[in-house]
Formats: sequence, C-alpha cells, structure tokens
Amino acid sequence: MPSMGLILLFSGAMGVMVLLYAALSGPATSKATSRRLESVRERHSRSSETVAQAHMRRIFAQRASRSDSFAKRFIPNPALLQLRLTQTGKRWRLGQYLMTSAGLWRSPDAGGTCLEGSSWGVTRL
Repeated sequence: MPSMGLILLFSGAMGVMVLLYAALSGPATSKATSRRLESVRERHSRSSETVAQAHMRRIFAQRASRSDSFAKRFIPNPALLQLRLTQTGKRWRLGQYLMTSAGLWRSPDAGGTCLEGSSWGVTRL
C-alpha cells in the first residue's frame, strides 16, 4: 500500500497538469471564427434589420450593469476609479471591482475581517 505522501504528491502533480492544460489550451477556434464571420456580416450587410441588431448589441454592451450603477452610488469618484482600472490594462468594471474588494475584505483567508474573527487569531469583543 503506497504511503499517503506519495498519493498526495501524485494528485498534486495531476492537478498541476490539468491546470497547465487548461491555461495553455486557449479559446475554441470555432467560436472565434463564427464571431469574426458574424462581425463581417454585420459590417457589410445591406439589410437595415441586421444593422439595427448590431447597433442594439453594441448599445447593450456599453450599458452599465446593475452592479456598476450600484457601485457608482457608494464610490466617491467613480470616473477616477474607472480611469485607474482602465490604466491597469484589465477590463474590470466598477461593479466587479467593488464585489472583489468586498469579497477580499470579508474573507478570513485573505487576512480580511470576519464576524467571528480573522485568520490572525484576533476576535471581536
């Protein structure tokens, strides 16, 4: 019977291989091809209906989500924060940033505060 350490080592190595495969596999080429073909159809279509649908998709894509409008209520200067998020090179919206910050603040594993106490052993009175 193999020892527990050998089993843990093998399962860890398999986990790393699965994560590497997922990271290096990339997006599906069929999806990218169909997306490009659809954008070409929208661009060169003479049908006003197709052009209107493409325009509506662009409008809905630019529209703020519920979490963004919620975040704008509580962030003092949302335009400045959005500028800083854009300068990082990531495509984060204000709502995503607010939810992630709140999640990290509430997570005891990340060193944040928690009702019961934090991972540092400090409890509330």
